[in-house]
Amino acid sequence: MVSIVKAGEKDAALLSGIAKTTFLESHGHSAKPEDVNNYVQEKYNEVVLKQELLDPENIFHIIYHNNIPAGYSKIIFNLPYAGSPLVHITKLERIYLLKNIMT
Repeated sequence: MVSIVKAGEKDAALLSGIAKTTFLESHGHSAKPEDVNNYVQEKYNEVVLKQELLDPENIFHIIYHNNIPAGYSKIIFNLPYAGSPLVHITKLERIYLLKNIMT
């Protein structure tokens, strides 16, 4: 069974673990290992994700499969986009699933 739950500040550590793992599974081969690891440590650490979770323009969801964390998503509201006449754009910035869930 799949469930999707809105994440809050209390989920920062869980989200950090999922985010690091899924990013490495998806993009770990795209640059030198030290560059990828530095990026992951900078962008997906618990402190950074907690700050993002506290921003009301960011909405994170944790995806569960059989009550086990399986992935996450990040939606950003009210994002300006130069290529659009619309003022308030919503962007699905990330959606990742753990590799072992998809096999």
